[in-house]
Formats: sequence, structure tokens, C-alpha cells
Amino acid sequence: MSFSSAVKSELCEVISKNSSNKLSEIYGMILFSKYFNENNGLILKTENKIICDKFAELIASCFNVISEIKIQKKTLYSLNIPSENDRITILNYFEIRDNKSNSNLSLNREYINENLIASFLRGVFLSCGSLAEPSTNYHLEWSVKSFEFAKILQEILSNLNLNLHVNYTLKKNNYLVYLKSYENIVDFLAFIGCQARVMDIIQVKMLKEVRNQINRTTNFETANINKTAIAATEQILAIKKLKKSRKFESLQPELKELANLRLNNPQMSLKELGENLSIKISRSGVNHRLKKLIAMSKQ
Repeated sequence: MSFSSAVKSELCEVISKNSSNKLSEIYGMILFSKYFNENNGLILKTENKIICDKFAELIASCFNVISEIKIQKKTLYSLNIPSENDRITILNYFEIRDNKSNSNLSLNREYINENLIASFLRGVFLSCGSLAEPSTNYHLEWSVKSFEFAKILQEILSNLNLNLHVNYTLKKNNYLVYLKSYENIVDFLAFIGCQARVMDIIQVKMLKEVRNQINRTTNFETANINKTAIAATEQILAIKKLKKSRKFESLQPELKELANLRLNNPQMSLKELGENLSIKISRSGVNHRLKKLIAMSKQ
């Protein structure tokens, strides 16, 4: 099961508080369905049968209307209301004149007031929403049938007290309304009642951050190791050059001691070199002496 299907399955298990919430959820599903009108019994197509079951249950509870669920393919289900009279009754109840013509569309505000908006948006998401796998991308979208519906949905989402950054675009003759922010997606899903999957998204984000931190630390340590190895190589070559000449024997005792320690311990850091001298010195002191040896080898 995809993550999007898991989200919808959880939303289908949310029990509406009363008939007003049920009606609002039905309104969201019907209004944003690409198929439903009085001349067409088809309401929705989905790969998740539980969505069909949820809608059939809501319709039966609120309108005493029987729906039919059909299997079109092995993984594709469709829900129909066979009776034209039943379809007309439902459309008239919600004051939906024609779900195909959107030029003069006006929302029935009775079903999207402050107390019912979560139920309405839950229905909208079940009807036309989808969500990317959070392990790969943060992207939640609704595929709607017209520019008018895209603007309406953007307006509703933007007016929520969630500070959502909502955008829309045209793609393959469909308008996509979408959220791209992790915080926006988590806030929206929690708002419509999807608590368990929200926790999954938060856990995925935490794992991502831990992995990124490990990668950053590993890259930083690798870079430091490479830098140390290059510096040690330069120092050893300089010391060997001095040894081949007569200059090495004339070096001050502290420089000789450090030079021999470096030759015998190419893997040691500057701090470790300083701690292993007969008279311990700081990292910066070791660095100063090694630079002095390199400068002398170049003369």
C-alpha cells in the first residue's frame, strides 16, 4: 500500500461527530469529484476500496440511497448511484446545479463553515487528493477539474488558520493545487484527522535529519583526514630533504626531535605530536616548528 493510500485509509476510519459533519464530508467528495452529475451514475474511481465503502456508508446514512461498487480492473474500483432520481435529489440538496459547468460556480457555505470545514476538506482529499512518499519528497496535491475549482480550493485552504502556502498549476489538462512544505503538509493532515500518518511523516523527517547529520560529519571528518595526510606528506618530504643535506645535523634539538617524531609517526595529528615530545607543546607550537622545517628545506 502506498503512503497516500494509507493516509486515505486512516481518513476513512474517522467517524463524523454528527449528521452535519457527514453531510459536509459528502459535499466535499461530490463537489470535487470529476465524474458526478445528474446524468451520470459514476461518482468516483479509486484504487482504494475503503473510500468507496466510506462514501456508500455516508450516502446511505444521510439520504437512505443505495450505491453500487464495481471492480473495473484488479486494482480499480468505481462507485455508482444507479437511480437518476437519487442523484438529482442529492445534487439539489447541496444546491449543485451541474458538476460539469463551473463558470458560475458558487459554494454552499452552509457545509464549509468553521465547525465543518475539516470534514469538508477530508471529503475533498478522499475524492481528488494524493500524497508523495515522505521518504522521497514532501508534496501533497489535489487534482481538480477546472481553474474555478483550483481557485476555490486555494482560497479555502489559504483562509484556514494554518498559514498554508498553497499554489496551483496546470498539468495534462488538470489543475493541481498543492502544498510543498513539510510543516504545511503535517498541519493539514492533522487538521483533517490523520494523526497516525502524521507521526509517520515526523519520524521519517527525524531519520532524514539523523542521516544527513551523519553524512555531514563523515564528510567533514574525511576532509580533515585528507587535509592532515597532505600536510603530513609535505612535512615528511621536507624533513627527508633536510636529512639528505647537512642542514639536519645543525638543527636545534627541539626541531630535530619533532622531525624524527614526524618521520616515525606519519599518521599522528599535530596535537598528538605535541603531546609526545619530551617537553609537551601546543598544537600551534607544533605547527609553527613544522612550518619552520618546511621553509628551511626550501632554502
